[in-house]
Amino acid sequence: MRIKKGLTVLKSRIIPVIEKAQTVPEVFVDKIVKFSILSFFVLLIGCYAGLHIKSVRFFGWSVVISAYCAIKAFRLLWYAEKGEYDMLEGTVTEIKGKHSPGRCCMVRLQLDDGADTWFLIDKKQRIQMGRKYRLYFSRKQGILSGIKSLDVFLNVGSFYGFEEIK
Repeated sequence: MRIKKGLTVLKSRIIPVIEKAQTVPEVFVDKIVKFSILSFFVLLIGCYAGLHIKSVRFFGWSVVISAYCAIKAFRLLWYAEKGEYDMLEGTVTEIKGKHSPGRCCMVRLQLDDGADTWFLIDKKQRIQMGRKYRLYFSRKQGILSGIKSLDVFLNVGSFYGFEEIK
C-alpha cells in the first residue's frame, strides 16, 4: 500500500520534470551532458587517486572541482528550463576578423525581420557565411565598455552556443 502511494507521488513529481526537460534546446543539452560527464570522471578518478596516494587534499580538491562542474550543469539546466536566455535567429551575412590576430571575430547576422545585428564570437566557433543559425546568449550580460578585447574577456560565458537551421 505504502509502496504504491510512494510510486504515484514519485510519478506525479517526475513526469512534469521530464516533460519540461524535453523542451530544452539541443545546445543546452549538449553542454549539460558534457559538464555532467566531466564532473563524474573528475570525482571518480580524483577520489580513486586521492585514496590511492593517501592524499586528503587531492581527494578534497577532486570533490570540489566535481561539485563545481555539477553545479554548472544544473545551472545551465535551470536557465534552459526557465527560458533565461536570449535567442537570435537569422542568416550570417558577413564575418570580420576571421583571419586577423586575436581571439574573436565580428559576425553580422541578418534577422528574419530584416534588421542587422553585430556580435563578437570566439574564432573557434565554426560559423559560415550564408547559412541560417539560431544563437543562444545569456541574459545576464555585463555592461560593454566599447573596447573589443576587454568586452570579449568580460563576457566569456554569455554565449551558450548555436545550431544551424536547415
